[in-house]
Amino acid sequence: MVALAWEGVGVAGRHRCQPLLERVTLHLYPGEVHALLAGPGGGKSTAIAVAAGCRALGGGRLCRAGRTFRPRNPAAAREAGVAVVWQRPPLLPEASIRENLLLGNEPGEHGEARLVEDLLALLPPTLPSPEVAVGSLPLAQQQWIAIGRAIARFPPVLLLDEPATWFTGAERRHLWELLRLFARHGMAILYATRHVPETLALARRYTLLRHGTVESFGLIEHLDRSATAHLETQSVRSSRTPALDEARRPLLTVHEAGLERPRQLVLREGSICGLAGLPGSGRRALLHVIAGLRHDPHWEIWKAKESVGLFDPGAGEQYLMAERPVYENLTLGRPWHHLGFFPPLEARMVALDWMARLRIRAGTPTRPLAELSTFNQRKIALGRLLQARRRILLLAEPEFGFQPEERLWLLGWLEGLARAGHSVLVSGVSDAELLAVCDTVAVLHHGRFCAIRSASRWTENELAVCARKGCS
Repeated sequence: MVALAWEGVGVAGRHRCQPLLERVTLHLYPGEVHALLAGPGGGKSTAIAVAAGCRALGGGRLCRAGRTFRPRNPAAAREAGVAVVWQRPPLLPEASIRENLLLGNEPGEHGEARLVEDLLALLPPTLPSPEVAVGSLPLAQQQWIAIGRAIARFPPVLLLDEPATWFTGAERRHLWELLRLFARHGMAILYATRHVPETLALARRYTLLRHGTVESFGLIEHLDRSATAHLETQSVRSSRTPALDEARRPLLTVHEAGLERPRQLVLREGSICGLAGLPGSGRRALLHVIAGLRHDPHWEIWKAKESVGLFDPGAGEQYLMAERPVYENLTLGRPWHHLGFFPPLEARMVALDWMARLRIRAGTPTRPLAELSTFNQRKIALGRLLQARRRILLLAEPEFGFQPEERLWLLGWLEGLARAGHSVLVSGVSDAELLAVCDTVAVLHHGRFCAIRSASRWTENELAVCARKGCS
């Protein structure tokens, strides 16, 4: 039986000129993760809002377990077994984690303490004490609290609207494992996103929306990647001349060991190379091997004398000091003459310069880092790599949690680094963005290179097929 169905659903737009949804049909079954793909304004949030009782139905009908379903408000949707996780978590900032988890959830016969304990056991262990106020947490941790509250009563239907926007790669994988677990126990899950690699790793079926209408649907392996190019908010076109000239000095060589026909990735001065692949393909692990954080006999790494800097928000390697001011975090690691540190006045002047270069919205360099958004904290971590004069930059998922305009800025910033002579190896951005800004793209499959080509010789569809099947 269908757990939740949208049957020809329509929702009128402002002044009834452009409909937000038009004759949308989607069937969500128990025990599956169904991907709802759409770009900004494509209608995915509206489709969820209708089922969540947050927006009036303009046409068609909803069915819940075979019966007509028309929730008057979010409380009615919850009573009918439909839980929602929104992109921006609607929490009570002054209330504690415990109070937010219990909000709207009856603790049952085992009591409040047991319910909170059980929920926190499912969430990442990095969450602080349940008594901490939610408003003091970064957005990623707030999102986990929202997810915990939604799953507290194990709802038959779970709708998620871009839930991983604020997450690092490790947090995304944790979420995916959690959703797979719930699906195995019969929960019907709708996962709305515009990031196609997420759907390849998670979903069984998909529905693709464009301008509020269904453009295609079916099994995820039949998804035509060429039809998903519009999911990116803006096309990213590189104005930089590709750095493929073999006369340029190589700064890094990554060579496969122990194979009859090994592949080799060469990162040259002023070049940008991208690592593509599905989650779990070994991209982050390879960056850690290059940075010297771990040893893997499958790889042989040669590096020039230039120093290497790793940016990986998911690995805890950035060592940001949340309670210290912005200027200390930005200038940490760069010596000032013979003193080994920046005097405060000079450090603030340098920080102001870098705040302007990186568009860090902090107001003043003396502001505590903890008061800044996730976006700006990550910019500070990136800026510190440059302050330390790293010539080879390894970037693992640098744009996760960034808004579309922030991602566009980041890609332009990477191009600027390459023009200034830095060499960049990046993973965790979309295939379209890799092809737009990279000189070379290497695809990893089960921890090995399966293909290395110049970006001009790839298409998005070829990248997706290669990442999924491991073909060259």
